[in-house]
Amino acid sequence: MIGDQRTGKTNLLSKYTTDTFSSNYDHTIGVEFASKIFEVDAKKIKLQFWDTSGSASFRSISSSYCRGAGGVVIVYDVTNLESFASVERWLGGVKDVVCPKMLLGNKCDLILDRKVTALQGEGLAQKHNVFFLETSALDS
Repeated sequence: MIGDQRTGKTNLLSKYTTDTFSSNYDHTIGVEFASKIFEVDAKKIKLQFWDTSGSASFRSISSSYCRGAGGVVIVYDVTNLESFASVERWLGGVKDVVCPKMLLGNKCDLILDRKVTALQGEGLAQKHNVFFLETSALDS
């Protein structure tokens, strides 16, 4: 997962892998790793997730962390226009990484604070030919 700081990448990962959510912000330094094992058609599958720092200095090396990945999720905060504007730069950093990519708008639970519409997110995803989804790490 890549995207600006404070977009909720760590909480998305925690919610999916351990069903936990923290309202305290703790800046990710470098990269954090988590995995989840589940069964599909009686086969065990292990998903491995890399939660990357959202700092600007990390953006330039994000493609090296994404090489060999089965997918890249670019996360933005629907209440933060700057994080949405940064999506273009994050996508540019992984344009040479050959794998499915998804644009994920997070924090949809903050309805009154929303600044980025689902239509805007969909439009950007279509422009770059990537999947699109909105969610809330808190409510999902």
